[in-house]
Amino acid sequence: MKCQALDDANRLESQELFVLERPVMAHKNSKDPCLIYANAAALQLWCRRWEEMVGMPSRLTAPSIERQKRSAALHLAKEKDAIEGYHGIRVDKKGRKFLINNARIWTLWDERGNAFGQAATFGSWSKI
Repeated sequence: MKCQALDDANRLESQELFVLERPVMAHKNSKDPCLIYANAAALQLWCRRWEEMVGMPSRLTAPSIERQKRSAALHLAKEKDAIEGYHGIRVDKKGRKFLINNARIWTLWDERGNAFGQAATFGSWSKI
């Protein structure tokens, strides 16, 4: 019964994260990280379905001219485990650019204490 209660709590937390008003995304650590998660707000903002977004290289969320800045922020977040206050330009599926503000990027850890990816969220954005 104890395991069932834990599973129910995890399921509820997962549902709450998916419907959160703030976009939340995550990717695994790799040379060219691919997204492993995007909640409903992120899917809507990037104008993509789950099948299109999850599995795509996360660098494609930003226009090519912004990717170096994005990469530097991810590297800094990896060194410090988390950063706050990041802002940058992103691009949706249709090529429309928008500015994300006050983003938080943090390290994802597995049950053994190994860093396996990064996640990000931000509370505001504006069309450019």
